[in-house]
Amino acid sequence: ICGWMDFEPPNDLVIGHAEVPRFLDARLAGWSDWFVTARFATPAHADATMDVTYGHGSPFVYASLRGGDAVVRFPSPPEVFHRSADGSTLGVCRDRRCWLLVGPRGARWSEVDGTTFRSPLGAAGRITVALLPDGQRETAVPLFTQYARTGVRDTKVSWSYDVAAAR
Repeated sequence: ICGWMDFEPPNDLVIGHAEVPRFLDARLAGWSDWFVTARFATPAHADATMDVTYGHGSPFVYASLRGGDAVVRFPSPPEVFHRSADGSTLGVCRDRRCWLLVGPRGARWSEVDGTTFRSPLGAAGRITVALLPDGQRETAVPLFTQYARTGVRDTKVSWSYDVAAAR
């Protein structure tokens, strides 16, 4: 879901901050064996930051924001195929790819324009974007919604090598 971070223009989506059009600085804020957290900041808005956590092979990207709401921008209008009863979860598709946008419970995603969606964060301060499996958009929504709000705190991998068996 995050193969590179400098592709211009982005061809899938951009997770952003409503108060900061473009962050000027990205730094490592944390890591574990499979996940990394990047902290985005800019001197012009010192109180507005965004921590984005993503991991190798994970369909989830977790974003924690301070100082404003979350926005998700697409290069062209996506199709909205799912909206939860409280509006906190949206399912969208564009160019044969489908994502789940998950905000805090009760925080309703609003469409800013045809390509941008905004979630008020309140005290929760976090959204999750999940890439859904191909061809399973409807059936994946309940399962991915359940795990989108869980988050990842740490990952550990332990390795062993059997010299005699070369395994």
